[in-house]
Amino acid sequence: MIELRKALAEIQIDKLAIVATHTDALNNLCERESMLFARAQENKPDNAPSDLLLGLFTKLNVEALSSLNAHLDQIQAMQSAIEEQVGRKHAESFKLPVVEELLLVTHIWLYVQAILGWITA
Repeated sequence: MIELRKALAEIQIDKLAIVATHTDALNNLCERESMLFARAQENKPDNAPSDLLLGLFTKLNVEALSSLNAHLDQIQAMQSAIEEQVGRKHAESFKLPVVEELLLVTHIWLYVQAILGWITA
């Protein structure tokens, strides 16, 4: 059985620029999802780790999009309030964790698809 972080390292996830700028988010994600990845390996021992990564990151992408969508009204209201208080230029420096995770998960999800030959450049 291979750990999630090692499976990502084996497909050279560090090639993605977003990984370098979101190391804390990736570390949190790996810690949070390592047990699920381990269970997937136990349940599907014949599947390659890259196939299991595709399943995991498909799930994470759907969840991140759903979470963002569920809170969209609040996010937009918060963004408007921040812009009113500090101005648009300074408001851009505020980052939302849900958006940051969506960006990271989506990049990794697409990368895994490319590794598997599902999409081409």
